[in-house]
Amino acid sequence: MLRRSLLILVFLSLAAMPARAQIIFEGRAITPQGDYLRGVGWAAQGMGYYNLATAQADRIEVGTMMIVDNYMRELQANRNRNYRLRLEENAKKNKALWNEIQKRITENPNINDIMSGSALTRAMTDLIESRFDDNTFGYAKVPLSVDVVRRIPFRINDQGVELSLRRLSLRSKDSWPPGLQDAHFETHRKAVALAFDNALDEQIDAKIQKKTLETLNKKIDELAAELNRFETRRDWKYEDARKRINELKKYAEFLSRDKVYRLIGAIEKYNGTTIAELRQFMRDYNLTFGVAEYPDERNLYPNPFAAMRVQRAKLSSGCDNK
Repeated sequence: MLRRSLLILVFLSLAAMPARAQIIFEGRAITPQGDYLRGVGWAAQGMGYYNLATAQADRIEVGTMMIVDNYMRELQANRNRNYRLRLEENAKKNKALWNEIQKRITENPNINDIMSGSALTRAMTDLIESRFDDNTFGYAKVPLSVDVVRRIPFRINDQGVELSLRRLSLRSKDSWPPGLQDAHFETHRKAVALAFDNALDEQIDAKIQKKTLETLNKKIDELAAELNRFETRRDWKYEDARKRINELKKYAEFLSRDKVYRLIGAIEKYNGTTIAELRQFMRDYNLTFGVAEYPDERNLYPNPFAAMRVQRAKLSSGCDNK
């Protein structure tokens, strides 16, 4: 009985020992074959540890990249969201500012709104888009002289062109900036003025010639060259002279455009004497008011602006009386 109990305890103690897939005995090999097999065993164990460590490292690297990728994605999403919010906020501010400016231009324009042509364009647009027909405008007449209309710098919207007959008229000395009024430039001024007159005469008759435009450009270039020779150093008082020459070059280029020369001919032949006729003219040629760049234009602009306001008041009062 005692023997059986001891055997049971021995078996239980053996069962509690850990089981190993491979047991490597250290110490001296008894045979060369044993040494070889021991080395193979150590090599196999090393490769196993290497593969295990590599797998663990790959898992860590992949996990790290996933964390970094998620972080960068969330970071970019936050940036995009904040950028979109800023755009929306700026758009709201710009819209509010735009509405405020438009309200000011319509109801209480300042001097800059008038001189830039914005207030006059707004007033004319209101007349063009009003519910009143042409007959109503005929009854509520507001005078505006032909001379005023011919001095207005009109803007052709689809051409990006601003011009007036006054700007194209170069006969008088006052039509030139002070830097070009010196007697030294008189011959060149007259040559440019004559070339412009010839081009305008041909343009009004819708038969402007290529040679005429070439002569005009040549005379402008000769005037520019003479200014460069006369002005030995850059001087602020000649800034307006250079600006005027560049403007003339631009006008010379405009004369070759079909719509521009037809408009110049129409302005030359314009004989309207009321705001209603100016309204019809600007509507037909898709015109707005340009910037009043010269003193005579700045002195001129309050006149048509006041006339358009009177026109609006007459139309409104006539409608109210009805």
